[in-house]
Amino acid sequence: MSALGFLKPEAEELAIWVQRSGAVVVFLCVVSEYYISKLLGILNPPGFTSVGTQSIQKKLYNPLRIMQLIGLVLGAIGTLLWGYGDLLLPTT
Repeated sequence: MSALGFLKPEAEELAIWVQRSGAVVVFLCVVSEYYISKLLGILNPPGFTSVGTQSIQKKLYNPLRIMQLIGLVLGAIGTLLWGYGDLLLPTT
């Protein structure tokens, strides 16, 4: 949406707006990583094993790990946008 100028202030250049959007993406990835790590810690606490929770662990562990990987990729993209977003679009 930032590349299309959605909610862009009139005084801002589009390239700078895209660059600033990278900071928002990185922030959201950090927040999601915090909550995913918290959930993984609840699912598999250190020193605790229980037969009753193994089925829940099996169902949720892989989707949470996939979400971590997606967050990592989006964090890398957000970092590139944050650092080089103004160079990706031509200036007018």
